[in-house]
Amino acid sequence: MKKFRFLLMVAAATLVGFASCGGDDNTDPENPKTPSIAFTTDGDYVANATVEEGEVFDIAAQLSSNSESGSELTKFTVVQTSNNVPATILDSTIKGKSVKIIVPVTAGTANFTLTFTLKDKAGESISKTLTFTVVPVSTGGEINSWTAKLLGAQNATAGSLFASVSGNVYKQSEANANAATIDITYGVLGTGGSSFISPDKRGTNGFTAITGATATAFAATTMTATEFAAITDDTEITAQTAPTADKVTSLENGKVYVFKNAAGKQGLIHISALTTGESGSVTIDVKVQK
Repeated sequence: MKKFRFLLMVAAATLVGFASCGGDDNTDPENPKTPSIAFTTDGDYVANATVEEGEVFDIAAQLSSNSESGSELTKFTVVQTSNNVPATILDSTIKGKSVKIIVPVTAGTANFTLTFTLKDKAGESISKTLTFTVVPVSTGGEINSWTAKLLGAQNATAGSLFASVSGNVYKQSEANANAATIDITYGVLGTGGSSFISPDKRGTNGFTAITGATATAFAATTMTATEFAAITDDTEITAQTAPTADKVTSLENGKVYVFKNAAGKQGLIHISALTTGESGSVTIDVKVQK
């Protein structure tokens, strides 16, 4: 999970005083005398962020007195609320008209909000609340994802051969030079219709053999397209029973198929479009272990 670094400073509740200066006007539009809170970012910050369980990150806040009153800042608090239970994670007495403060935050297991409240010597105050969604820690391995790859049948213009390690589609004329990485091939069989075929079995299934071809096994799954789309690591991929057949026939649009190549990498193929026939094609999305 990417860390949400809001300012490239020491990750501690460090207060740094500055001379009074201008900046974004974040005062309450209903009460223009209030001080202001602005969040300093390095480009990764979003107000409604997603973080992992237990993730530790920093928020940098620029606190400023109102330019009209110039009243000195006195108090800054941050309250973290999870499951409707508030907990104060920062309660600082401050002094100055412009202060930057780093707020270290630790995510729990539930969604939470952070409420920032700033007060000045004149008794004016302002509050801002940010919302965070907490997701489980990812434990799966990394994957490669390829989208909308078009494979043509034997009489089509598009190439019939695919390398899941690179996402490249190859034509028969390029097959021998790329045999080591080609692990998915497409074709229409007389008795099986639209099929994914192991590269080393092209010759025995009526196609031109590939010199140096490797073996890939295939099988159909019960996974839905929605479940396929949600995959971000290899957890659900490796949960599929390893396939053993050298081809899978009678392909269907919208279905998901599992494959395992000679390198031991397992992956999933989702068919997003299918035009049957020897001049037809299949459009696939692939997610495979790195």
